[in-house]
Amino acid sequence: MPDVSKFASLLTLVIRGHPGGGAKLTNPVSGNIALPSSLTKLDLSFNALTGTVPDLSSAALPQLVYIDLRNNVFDQSSRALLPVPNSKFNPGMQYLDISSCCPPTPTGSYVNVPTAALSGFTVLVHLGLDYILITGNTFPNLPTSLEYLSINYCSASGVGSPRRPLPAWTNAQFPNFDTYIKLEHLSLRGVKFTRAHPSSGQVFSRLKHLDLSFNSFSSGDIPAASSLNADLTYLALGGSNIRLTSVSPTLESYFSTLTRLQFLFLVNIPFKSVIPSVNAAAGLTLLDLTGCGLIGPIPDLSAFSALQYLKLEQNSFVSHLPPLNGLSSITYLSVLSANLYGPLPSFVGVTTLRTLLIGSNRLTGSIGKLAGASNLVTLGMQENAFTGPTTAFQSLQKLTSKLRRKFVGWGVVWWLFSQSPWMVRIQFYFAIEFRYNLFILGYNNMVLLGLYDRPGNYRSWGFWLFNQPDLQRVSWY
Repeated sequence: MPDVSKFASLLTLVIRGHPGGGAKLTNPVSGNIALPSSLTKLDLSFNALTGTVPDLSSAALPQLVYIDLRNNVFDQSSRALLPVPNSKFNPGMQYLDISSCCPPTPTGSYVNVPTAALSGFTVLVHLGLDYILITGNTFPNLPTSLEYLSINYCSASGVGSPRRPLPAWTNAQFPNFDTYIKLEHLSLRGVKFTRAHPSSGQVFSRLKHLDLSFNSFSSGDIPAASSLNADLTYLALGGSNIRLTSVSPTLESYFSTLTRLQFLFLVNIPFKSVIPSVNAAAGLTLLDLTGCGLIGPIPDLSAFSALQYLKLEQNSFVSHLPPLNGLSSITYLSVLSANLYGPLPSFVGVTTLRTLLIGSNRLTGSIGKLAGASNLVTLGMQENAFTGPTTAFQSLQKLTSKLRRKFVGWGVVWWLFSQSPWMVRIQFYFAIEFRYNLFILGYNNMVLLGLYDRPGNYRSWGFWLFNQPDLQRVSWY
């Protein structure tokens, strides 16, 4: 981090990394680094800064009203970033976001913020505390001036670490946000609320972004489309323990009522209905209906020309995969375990598609039609009944040139089988009762490897697709 102490009148310091993984600052930060006392805005988000968070107290920075430290890797000495009382900060703080600012310890301990540290703010507009463990017996007493509130996964487990303890307030009734008349963005994903689902409330009619997914509500309907703001652009519900009744909202009501939606995430909600043939929500860019018990055919999706991400996994369709030509913006499509059958549609002109996951269905016929998806990078097609040559892979140049995970051990396979079409099955045993079959298909410089445990039982199945000389893995299931 550069030394900016010499800029005595500096008001705004923004050194923001690229959220998509581009340029980032990675150097250590010293806790005693000097920042100009005139500073009113500090944004160091989306970097990979290590070390200690500088002194941001009102004594050092009396004018500071904007702090954004999201997505950094500050060390353990920064864990007291919000001590009690919060008089450490300027009482006029308007923007505070420390989401994912410190990684967990090896034992799964995250940054702890007591609820008392969040009381006392009076004009706070933006508060972001994703992946921050909020401790205390009651939900934080937050200022009603908030317009943006994000407390995602405040009790979720870290990768490879024990689950963090649940705050006591997650066992209480869902907080009443009706007095937050300015609130437009409410995101409480994975907080693990366990009481009744909030099915109504004045706050819902004002929000433009609502995420209540992956909680553990014990009862109650999901919010009806009629109770939500007609200008809602982001809606995420479901995840676990959703039980619908005869008076519960229907899937069609969300499509027909919320016409300005751009992001619709309704996962593991047992609608058990067909996908409505309505195009009122034609502005959708992301649609995820995983595990919703959807039945019948997949309708024509050409009305959703803005759709970039479509996920229809783990449903009970009785359908072909419909043509994708009308999805002119599609980049990701997953229909894993969706009960699809029949041949693939034409992929001619589907040049934006980069990820295609069609495994665990009953699809048949040639894979030659995939050649139209010329920019495909990731392909999963296990547990189907495709036939014919593998020549289609020759035109999918990016499929084997983007992912850089190398498996040098397969070099012997390449040395033996890389010049002509071939297919080999190798059978081997881990134990008497576990027999595995390895299929190796090759054409010129490319090889497709498939693994399953025994015919008719596809619990363990995978495909690798490599090209010479990198031996790059494309997908594993």
